[in-house]
Formats: sequence, structure tokens, C-alpha cells
Amino acid sequence: MKFEVRNRWNGEPCPKDIWADFIVMEDEKGVHIHVTLPEDGFIRVPDAPAYTRIDGLWEYDVAELFFVLDNGRYIEFEIDREGHYLLLEFDEPRKRSNDHVHTALEIDTSTIGGEIHHKITLPKDIFTSKIVKANTFVIAGGEFLAWNPVPGDQPDFHQPGTFPKINTKKPQ
Repeated sequence: MKFEVRNRWNGEPCPKDIWADFIVMEDEKGVHIHVTLPEDGFIRVPDAPAYTRIDGLWEYDVAELFFVLDNGRYIEFEIDREGHYLLLEFDEPRKRSNDHVHTALEIDTSTIGGEIHHKITLPKDIFTSKIVKANTFVIAGGEFLAWNPVPGDQPDFHQPGTFPKINTKKPQ
């Protein structure tokens, strides 16, 4: 499945050249994610070695992917241009149940024509049940973007009940 994030969180067009593309596919090994970001759009990064887990990564320029499971829980994955990442699990909106501190991720990164490409596999064992909904977001350049708009007067990405249904399974 492909997610193209081009509009603000409320559905309005974003006037800046800030965007992200996600390709997501699930198989027996886990959930494979390919994230593409514009090199110039994601400037703010933590002062830490690349490819490390950073709690509070949403305070920088990031691309985010939320998966809602059929048991009501949801998983949030964030990544920035340098491969800093954050993986969290929630029982309900903003109620963390797992910080996945010990879940190390391998991230393959390349830069091609001004675009950053990250390839990541989230391990199958973190998905305690079937993925049924998802949404993708961007926080960058003072903008808050969403693949599927979220309701409210302010950007609030922790609204899993409003996310659209998806299918991440590999076609047979």
C-alpha cells in the first residue's frame, strides 16, 4: 500500500515543499516500510548518532506511521532524515503500553536525486494482532501534514478511531 502525504493535517494544501511517501507491505517476516523524504524538507534533527532510538523524536522534523490493530491497540513509528527512529505502542490514545526500548531496527538508507530513502522492517512479533487501519503524518518546517485528514481545531495524530481501513498484506 502506498501513502502520499502532501496536505496539512486538516486536508488543506501545504504551501511548502514538504512531503513524504510511504510504501508498506506485510508478510511473514514483519511489516516492510519504504519511506521517501525530500532532502531539503527535513532539517531539524537530534544531536545524536544516526540510526538510534530517540524518545521525543516528534520534536524534530519526522515522518510518522500509525498502525491500528484489530484488538484496539496501535503502534507509532517515526523516522527522520538521518535514520533516528522511535517505535511506541499504545493501549488507547496517548496511553503507552510499550516503549520498545529493546527493539533494535535495521535501517537501510540511500540518497538519490535530493530524496532520502529509508527501508525498514518492523518485526512481526510487535504486532499482537491484525493491522486494520493506518494513517501517516509529517512534522517538518513548522507544518503538520497527514495522509488522511484528522478532525479538530489543532493537529492531533492520536485519533486512531478516525483512521481509514487498509490492507497491508502482500498480494498472493
